[in-house]
Amino acid sequence: MLSPAEQAELDVLEALDGQIETVGEFIGRMTPKYHPLPDHLQRIADVLDATYDGEVFATVAEPVRMGKTETIAHGLAHRTVYAPSALNFYSTFGSGLSMQTSRRVRKLVRAAGMPLSREAQAVNDWRTIYDGGLKATSVGGDVTGRGCKGGVVIADDLLKGRKQSESKTIRDDAWNYLRDDLMSRLEPGASMIIPAARWHEDDIIGRLKVDPLGIDWIHIEIPAVIGPDGSAADERDEPNVRSIWPQVWSLERLAKIRKRGEYGWWSLYQQRPVPRGGGMFKRGDFQLVDEPPPGGRWVRRWDLAASTDPAAAYTAGPKVGLVDGAIFVADVRRGQWGPAERDRIIARTAEEDGPNVEVWLPQDPGQAGLSQRPHYGKLLQGRIVNFEREREAKEIRWDPYASQVGAKNVHLVRAPWNRAFLDEHEMAPSGRVKDQIDAMAGAYYALIVRPPIAEAHGGFRGGSDTDADPVADSTRYRFDA
Repeated sequence: MLSPAEQAELDVLEALDGQIETVGEFIGRMTPKYHPLPDHLQRIADVLDATYDGEVFATVAEPVRMGKTETIAHGLAHRTVYAPSALNFYSTFGSGLSMQTSRRVRKLVRAAGMPLSREAQAVNDWRTIYDGGLKATSVGGDVTGRGCKGGVVIADDLLKGRKQSESKTIRDDAWNYLRDDLMSRLEPGASMIIPAARWHEDDIIGRLKVDPLGIDWIHIEIPAVIGPDGSAADERDEPNVRSIWPQVWSLERLAKIRKRGEYGWWSLYQQRPVPRGGGMFKRGDFQLVDEPPPGGRWVRRWDLAASTDPAAAYTAGPKVGLVDGAIFVADVRRGQWGPAERDRIIARTAEEDGPNVEVWLPQDPGQAGLSQRPHYGKLLQGRIVNFEREREAKEIRWDPYASQVGAKNVHLVRAPWNRAFLDEHEMAPSGRVKDQIDAMAGAYYALIVRPPIAEAHGGFRGGSDTDADPVADSTRYRFDA
């Protein structure tokens, strides 16, 4: 015969067994003041729901003070109630927050009626009567001895704050802890979610975008201020912006936060960390226009890559014009394409641009560069194609173009590509991707250093390797059909 306590536990489990609810519904039932969930927190709840259907590996970049940790706590409680034999892990930058969150989860689990083990109720390591539960720890803390069997590992804000995030040593420690300690707890069927505010471009999420550690990650970005497409927006560039949580954080309140500094704003609130001081290019120095003026000389300058790997470089091809001494960028083609697709896009773009837009390509300085000419000659029959040998370091090549940006003489036609273009510039020179900047520097060289076609020896000119020739580092060919 069951004891009264055991019978009470059985009654609770039978009641739970017939109850099905999502994480969002669980939050509304357990903490009604959070109902209904705002969209940005619903996205976190959706990720937690997905872990019941299979392994999920996701990062969630979200602003500070937007309800992230409270949502995660409810999600862990939901998992403990509806998967009581699964062991979950929660880790953060320090033991204080880790223990506080663990208490919150345990309180929710008890309130939901899931019986806990009488032998394991420590705040940092507690169990259900089915031996599932939660192990709470912090960076550098103990995680050995148990595996995450069918549960979820949450690595919540492994970097504490600005001072720590600016230290490469501390970033390395957090990275090694994630890779060697936390990830070693994963067993088949387990999931990992990494929610964090983006303190630094080289933080955990930034590193996972470059080195996914053999895992296919879902990267979710939740900025404080978004545009019509839901991604991070700047009211200086786009008039139709809104707050991700207007009921709590109005645009007016967020604007006051932004006045504390652009560095913290773009990292902590917009999830787009940039180098301190804005780097080599200032976003506000670019001028936005609805359309370029007529006339002028136009080039499409390509910077080439040849990989579809998400961590690889991009192929980028801006269409740039010089009109009455001002520089205009009318269009940018950019992607991570394999060689065949890349060349198809270059050929198709040349057709779309028409014969009045010169095609410029970088030339490999070695033997490979010699084979580029006949290859692109066949690809771009009937076009004038220019090859430029890039001798200087990239940052040196950027200087003349950067001066034009600083003088507010570079104009962008308003278009969806503006955001990625401006983001890349604002990250330079320490950003991971620099392909659009390289292509723009090459376009500026083509427009300013190289004379127009009509001035070049009757219209077409073969290259020279003579250092005294002012245009010796570029060669112009016409490839006739």
